[in-house]
Amino acid sequence: MYTSLKYFLLIILPIALFSCDYPLFEYYVNPVNKDVESPEVSIVKLDLEADTLYCYSGRKIQFSFTTNNQKIQGVKLRIDGFVIDSIMDSQGILEFKQYDVGNGIHKLELLVFTESGTGSIADKLGVESWVISREWVLLMDNTRSDNTQYKVRDGLLNIEWDVYRGADFKSYVLQTGGWNPVTLTETQQLSFTDSAYIGVGGKYTVYVKKENGDLLGWGSVTMPAELPDVKMGLNNNGQYYFYWKKLKYYKALQSYYFQFNNVNTESFNVADTTFVLNNTKYDDYINFFVCFVPRNGDPFYTHLGHNYIRSFGDRAGEYKLKVSKHSFDHFYQLDKDVIGWFADDTLYQYNVRTLKYKEKTKVLEGYRTYGQPSPNFKFFLGYYSDEPNVFKYFAKNMATGQISRIYDYQYFTGGVSQNFCISDVGNGIITNFQSQIIYDYMRQTPFRSLAENNYMKIISPDGRFFMSYSNALTLYEIDSASLGFHKLFTHTMSYSQNINFNPLNSNRVLFGDKNTVIYCQCKPFSILLNLQMASGENILWTDYYREEFLTGTQNSFRVRSLLTGEILKEVPLNFTPQNHSTYRLIDRLIISYYGNVLDLNK
Repeated sequence: MYTSLKYFLLIILPIALFSCDYPLFEYYVNPVNKDVESPEVSIVKLDLEADTLYCYSGRKIQFSFTTNNQKIQGVKLRIDGFVIDSIMDSQGILEFKQYDVGNGIHKLELLVFTESGTGSIADKLGVESWVISREWVLLMDNTRSDNTQYKVRDGLLNIEWDVYRGADFKSYVLQTGGWNPVTLTETQQLSFTDSAYIGVGGKYTVYVKKENGDLLGWGSVTMPAELPDVKMGLNNNGQYYFYWKKLKYYKALQSYYFQFNNVNTESFNVADTTFVLNNTKYDDYINFFVCFVPRNGDPFYTHLGHNYIRSFGDRAGEYKLKVSKHSFDHFYQLDKDVIGWFADDTLYQYNVRTLKYKEKTKVLEGYRTYGQPSPNFKFFLGYYSDEPNVFKYFAKNMATGQISRIYDYQYFTGGVSQNFCISDVGNGIITNFQSQIIYDYMRQTPFRSLAENNYMKIISPDGRFFMSYSNALTLYEIDSASLGFHKLFTHTMSYSQNINFNPLNSNRVLFGDKNTVIYCQCKPFSILLNLQMASGENILWTDYYREEFLTGTQNSFRVRSLLTGEILKEVPLNFTPQNHSTYRLIDRLIISYYGNVLDLNK
């Protein structure tokens, strides 16, 4: 194999050498044109400014060049001497990114490479070229702040933004919305007035649309929801009404759409800011909403759309206490306009006039406690559990913080009981519905027990008297000397409600039986008021600070004098109040279980 190849080369090589057109031992000189003129480069397209580029982000530069004689080899983009991008063609798009260029002033160059036209080997290999360059000043602004802002002008929303200084500017595009934005306008102005925006909130975003169609985020502004809240009031004619503040963007409002107890109506008087509720009385349940309807052109408005509605589903009243319904079941009146209750391990005191909390006092740190305070919050009687199925009872002096722990109620009562009360001096009553005992909680000293079924018990604030109800209502005086008690008064009643001692005068007690109200002095015993009211009239609450009490009769409230029984005020209703635990009279305010207030002083 090797021998055959050797003879083949000896034959072929001479033939190849002597078949050439040139002498074997002469030089070939390539003809070169030494008098080539530099090419003239013509711009077909170049989207760059005349002298200075003003940029806020990266830039795409579209170009197209031609020459009069030499072929264009390619174009390079150079910034501050560094090549950023290049294209080996006479047309295309060069690009630099924002991170390629720092903030400030730079030199930008375009270099166009053409064939040299000399015909040399280097020219044919593409390594000999004419280079035609041009420079621009590049101003890069990477620190531009977003100065997009909104204003109210003549009742309409006006969005404003800064000018874009780049020469590749075509227009501003304003969009609004979140996931599915809507284009509101494409403009060359620096502001836009939205005549359909009424204050529902949202985001507006401004883009710069460049000549090449690219969108540059230029700024945005987020609008807060500014539709006014709907509130309830009572006018001088005794009519309940809803009212709201004038819309901030009032000229964009087309109409109000109302629904009151499932009856629809619409008002095109956009100057209205009230809606009167005809035939509505205190504590009637109301289902109401107002829909603020914008002018045509709001891309997001749908009929009764949630963002356009302010609603009210509650009972009629001039205003509402900022307390829970749970607290209403158990509160005491502590002053002319102050109520108090126990909830969530804390004793609360709240002013019904200022609608502010006066005081909050923790009962027992570290434990979730249950129980009740004395009439004027001097003591607290409660229980807690720090191990399964074990209740620990205690009494606390709220002034000194002294705690008396009472662990075993069964020893006194024959069964664990949660049915008890305490006075402002620390003694009280324990009962298990078989017997009841007077007990000094702080000294842990029992008095003798009363063996009878008792469905009600209440002790006077000073701890001197208590009332018990089985088949009859009985008033007892506690004899501290003999550790016993004796009867002062008995009254047979078929139904008993609203039995309480006067917190300002422990020697006085009030009780009612259907349409009968009896107000007594305990010792020496005397009846101060024995009022026989009309059939169907029931006592609801007593305000000892004003010496008045509230009753409910057919379709009305009545405020009566505690001294004479005289009717001082009558309030018409659409219902007959009967439940004595539902309404309170405090400082001439009627407060419902739902916290709604009716001011009788107006």
